[in-house]
Amino acid sequence: MKVDEPQGTITMEVPQHTLQKVRNQLLKAVDIRNVRGISQFFGLGEEKPFNVPGREVLASRCRKNALFFSANYAISAALVGVVTILLNPFFLFVLICLGGFWLYMSSATANETPENPTKIMGRTVTPEQRKLGMLGVSAAVIVVFGGSILFTICSASGALAISHAILRDCPSIREEDELGFLSSEGDQIADTV
Repeated sequence: MKVDEPQGTITMEVPQHTLQKVRNQLLKAVDIRNVRGISQFFGLGEEKPFNVPGREVLASRCRKNALFFSANYAISAALVGVVTILLNPFFLFVLICLGGFWLYMSSATANETPENPTKIMGRTVTPEQRKLGMLGVSAAVIVVFGGSILFTICSASGALAISHAILRDCPSIREEDELGFLSSEGDQIADTV
């Protein structure tokens, strides 16, 4: 065994088309055209819209509901985020300050000329470098001042989505699944056409 070889390093390259395909599928899943109505989401007018499934249908129901209601889950996560942030005035103040910081930096970029470039600590900084720095500072400030709030938003919205996906028994999903729209075979057929 050679001494200069790195130990325990695993590298894996994901093809660019695979990342693009995953990105497109996520965007298609949370598309605004896929938002289901409130009556369908909550089962208003149905006899038993929510029930505890048996073990044999649990995974299938969760998968189908996650696909069918994904745009609704994204909207509910956004609403949970807005309510949580509004209930935390200090974090709201931090976000307003960050917005002011971004506004100031964008106005500094608008006033920049080749004769008068923006300098930070004596070094000329390009707009791309400023944007990258602002993203880093913003992410650090949000994590430091709002880490627990972000955790609350993610856990509450995740719990709501998972509980809805488990308990919601939607007849229209069963009808669409009988036609093959929610199965992986339907995706394979659609890819070949």
